[in-house]
Amino acid sequence: MQAQSFLLATAVAHVGLAIFVTAHAHLTDEERGNWPLITLFLGIAGVAGYFFYEPDGDI
Repeated sequence: MQAQSFLLATAVAHVGLAIFVTAHAHLTDEERGNWPLITLFLGIAGVAGYFFYEPDGDI
């Protein structure tokens, strides 16, 4: 796979994941915070953070 194709596929996946996080927050009435932007840059790590982050510090 060429680098250009890889970067395009990665960018498309990150945008899709950010849209998913935004849609999930809207449908479940959760606060989305900065998670869509974080997901846009970090991809699946941002999705994991969105689902597992507890603002009160509980794990």
